Amino acid sequence: MYVRLQAAHLDGRRVLTSAAILAETLRGAPRDAGMYRVLGGVVVEPVSREIGEQAGKLIGAAGLATDQAVDAMVAATAVAQEGPVVIVTSDVPHLTALTAGHERIHVVHVDKIGA
Repeated sequence: MYVRLQAAHLDGRRVLTSAAILAETLRGAPRDAGMYRVLGGVVVEPVSREIGEQAGKLIGAAGLATDQAVDAMVAATAVAQEGPVVIVTSDVPHLTALTAGHERIHVVHVDKIGA
């Protein structure tokens, strides 16, 4: 992932994520060191009231359950950005459903991103 992040920066891309994703990835364990290394090159957007509200609307529009809240916050963070957005994820079906109708947002499986 670190190599992919470096490549994105070299291409002039802004890499960001939702702060909500930290709850899915960090565990207070030694393995967190690799994640913190990656996060050093990522803008971590806070989960604001507006993002939370948008996430709820996206869950409703997609007909998903609230257990998809973190994915919905990632999608809402993408919706809030200007210009084209690429979401890199291992959960393409849910993120695709959550961003349906937002033509400038493209969802790509993490394995499809060049190493």
